[in-house]
Amino acid sequence: PPDEYGCKGAILRIPLEIQDIILFSGPGRRDKREDITVQASFDGGNSWPIKRMIKKGPGNYTWMAAGRQGTKSEGIIYLLSNKDWMARFNLDWLLKGHKNVLR
Repeated sequence: PPDEYGCKGAILRIPLEIQDIILFSGPGRRDKREDITVQASFDGGNSWPIKRMIKKGPGNYTWMAAGRQGTKSEGIIYLLSNKDWMARFNLDWLLKGHKNVLR
């Protein structure tokens, strides 16, 4: 995965009927553990055309999980940082302006 800072990040596979999406979260800067971003791959991790910042500023290590199918959380992606904050978003937000990447 595109580990910008050299520290551990999170990887999450989103299985869709049309294709799998792999998400990677981690610092978006090379010099500090800041500006937590999520990147998306649509080709098994060979390229990462989508990169969106989740939170500006300190973030440190991240973990991600996806809501379970058939529950109220379906379609929601959760990102947790050990800097005492959590974010939640969906693929529509992540792919905003990039819908053509799905096959």
